[in-house]
Amino acid sequence: YWKTPGFDRQICPNPCAKSPCSVLPYARAGSCQILGIHKQDFKCDCVEGFYWDSNAFSCVSENRCEMLCHPNNTATCIQDPKSLSLTCVCRLGYMGHDCSELLDACLIGSSEYDPADDLTAKPIVPAGKEACGASNKCTPRLGTITYICHCSEDYRMDRTLPYDNCAAKRDPCSNKICVEGWCISSEDGKQAVCECEDGFGGDQCDQQLGGWTAWSSW
Repeated sequence: YWKTPGFDRQICPNPCAKSPCSVLPYARAGSCQILGIHKQDFKCDCVEGFYWDSNAFSCVSENRCEMLCHPNNTATCIQDPKSLSLTCVCRLGYMGHDCSELLDACLIGSSEYDPADDLTAKPIVPAGKEACGASNKCTPRLGTITYICHCSEDYRMDRTLPYDNCAAKRDPCSNKICVEGWCISSEDGKQAVCECEDGFGGDQCDQQLGGWTAWSSW
């Protein structure tokens, strides 16, 4: 014999007697509510992301992917079965938690690589800001995996890498000519001077010292 609003008589069976909400997937334990006098006249409160289906007598998943992820820019939606959190996996050219933003290759790198197919393998490209470096500028081509590095005067592209970058420190001696000597760069890499062989001087070691000069008429 039990009481519930609207009912005050002995009913058999009691829909909540066996605590169905404690065993049904995604139902909140102890949330059983009596709806009538029949065996399946009950409902459960469901965890976030699920709702009670009175026809299936179970908690079914809401289509939260459609609510969270951009309908055109999303490749797929993944739900963690334990935490029930959702992850929108964006189509190529898009980014953001809901795939609503055009891809910015300066912020997100490209890791297109299929180890099972070496013929289609592509290099893993870091985010442009990382490849260009903090002292240089990165400009993205929005919606693509392409970016352009603008290197400062102290850096240049390392051509051994398969993507745009400013990874190589510029050697000031690369543009310094020392005719009779060798170039030495400063510790900060910003200046270069010529160290001349004995008997030569000048900014480019191109002046002979202490010797006869070329003959000229008076």
